[in-house]
Amino acid sequence: MTDPDDGATAWVKASCVGPLAIHIEAFAARLGGEGFTSRTVQDKCELVAKLSVWLHRRDLSQDALDEGQLGQFHTDRRSPGHVRRGEVATSQQLLRYLRELGCVRALPLGPDPTPLDNLTRDFGRHLSSERGLSPATLCNYLPVVRSFLIERFDGKPMQFDELRPVDIQGFVVRHAQTEAVAALN
Repeated sequence: MTDPDDGATAWVKASCVGPLAIHIEAFAARLGGEGFTSRTVQDKCELVAKLSVWLHRRDLSQDALDEGQLGQFHTDRRSPGHVRRGEVATSQQLLRYLRELGCVRALPLGPDPTPLDNLTRDFGRHLSSERGLSPATLCNYLPVVRSFLIERFDGKPMQFDELRPVDIQGFVVRHAQTEAVAALN
């Protein structure tokens, strides 16, 4: 198998201990296939290696991994000031990957998706397949789209023929002002 990141994660793979060590190479390949840069793949794999060591030190297996364990891992890392931007998202990405493989318990089934959930999912698929947006970009765009639709239709049925450019403009102006004020504080 060719290393998707030209060896950038080779030392991580070789030195990783714990229950997640066997997944680092395939996870790196998945990330490379999703368009992440070599440096980003390396950073994400380093976090997986740290999570694997954390699990190993607590004598936990990979099947013990869930949102609660990830939360504790990030809390433990935060106390000495080691959390960097994107680490929580990376650990969630890993958890989804391990669930796809069947290595970690699936989430219990929740309620059926709402029309808004379905629309957001379908729009994300469109942006990915037709417009070529990366998963990282979708993580930034889709919550904004969802917020717009919630604000605009306020729980009523979504009637897209009622949408006007002024609706989008007003949303952008309101939220740009809110974000600017939040950034100053």
